[in-house]
Amino acid sequence: MTRHPFIRSLATSIVALSVVLATALPSSALDAPNFRVINGGQTRAVELNVSPSSSNDWGSNLLDPYDDILDPGNFVYALRGWNLGSCVQDLRVIYEDGHIEYLYGTNICRNDITLHY
Repeated sequence: MTRHPFIRSLATSIVALSVVLATALPSSALDAPNFRVINGGQTRAVELNVSPSSSNDWGSNLLDPYDDILDPGNFVYALRGWNLGSCVQDLRVIYEDGHIEYLYGTNICRNDITLHY
């Protein structure tokens, strides 16, 4: 029994397209990198937020598990165990004196982040 050439061609095309899409499209959930946020400045940070660059919502304070502080000279692994859609994220840091620092379009998959305020 012979198969119709069109069916064989269609099946081959579907398999090839599946392979191309699986390798070309980014994953919808990216394991959070082990990047550190280092307080290299002189002022205690009391809030840290990380948000996709495409979002208008800062989300929760990532310093909550660390008693809401990041003292000068210390660091935290901010996103351990999180899933992200992209390596490019925006960061917001609020210091105990009320100063707010924004770091837009930061590639957290490549860099540790050092604060200098």
